[in-house]
Amino acid sequence: MKRIINFQHRFLAWKCDVIILAFQSGILALLFSVLYVLLAPHNIALIWAMIGVFVTALVQTVGIKDSLANRIRAGLVFAFSAGIATAFGCYCGNSFLATSIVLLVIVPFVGLTSGAQQLSAAIVLFTVDLFVVSSGLPVSFSLALVYGVAFVFGGLSLIITVVVCSKIFPQSFSSDYKYRFSITHALVTYKQDIGFAIILTIAVLIANTISFIFKMPQGFWIPMTVLLILKSDHDFTKSRINHRLFGTMLGSILAIAVALVFISKIAMALLMFPLLFFIVVSMAKHYGAYTLVLTIMVTVIINLIEPSGYLIAEHRLIDTIIGVIIVATVLWVLKPMCLKFIQFMRKIV
Repeated sequence: MKRIINFQHRFLAWKCDVIILAFQSGILALLFSVLYVLLAPHNIALIWAMIGVFVTALVQTVGIKDSLANRIRAGLVFAFSAGIATAFGCYCGNSFLATSIVLLVIVPFVGLTSGAQQLSAAIVLFTVDLFVVSSGLPVSFSLALVYGVAFVFGGLSLIITVVVCSKIFPQSFSSDYKYRFSITHALVTYKQDIGFAIILTIAVLIANTISFIFKMPQGFWIPMTVLLILKSDHDFTKSRINHRLFGTMLGSILAIAVALVFISKIAMALLMFPLLFFIVVSMAKHYGAYTLVLTIMVTVIINLIEPSGYLIAEHRLIDTIIGVIIVATVLWVLKPMCLKFIQFMRKIV
């Protein structure tokens, strides 16, 4: 009976922490979005600060059951590493060769850390993801630095808010984990993940090549989709594919309605609070629901930068389908070939 009560207490505390984090993230995203509309409609640095809040919130959600100290360390590491990735992505975005070389270097780390503790693996995954996303918005070197710094600022603003609020609303969740966050722990299982790292890298490079060859609008979504749904666990990958496809399809329909109804930029900026709130909550509960809300949020963000109505949702849906096809092809065609090659090499070595 005592164990049941203790479990219920921890479950309620976890839900409380998620809601608090969602509220914090939503308020900050709303602030940066409104400031962008009112003060700097031609400079998207504030949008990057808002994205910094958004993605840092996702990392915090992954580690919501860890201690507050772990979450703060992870948040600081992520804000700076993803800020650097953002700057590199924005600067390299115009060059297929440059983006391919960087992806060839950094994507294997996602595979090699896939078996690590969740918080460490999430930092690597989302840092690489930020390079992919920012490569879709190429700018000059000076602007790339500005956007990278803006991302760091947004991420740090969330971490500072988390710390301040923890003093006002003490964290009720007390983790039993003896694990102490350290980025050096990310590669503890790298030997068993080498095969997956090779497969993931090939899939992301194929996706990046297709997006460049066909000059897809918002084409960065193709390699991003591959990066996020391709997992070392075959069944988990199939589950992610289903959730992402159906979430994106339904989200695209709702996003079209949002784009057509909310024409005013200030109205779209005000939507950032409920959208980010529900993204954080759904991220902790259901990947399909998270993808649905994310699709609407992406549509709103791009409409804030350059209004193009429902076309954004259409492009996202097409890119997602292409990404899913690439993952399916890699899983059922290239994966067996890669595994045989790895086994052959191990015998030789």
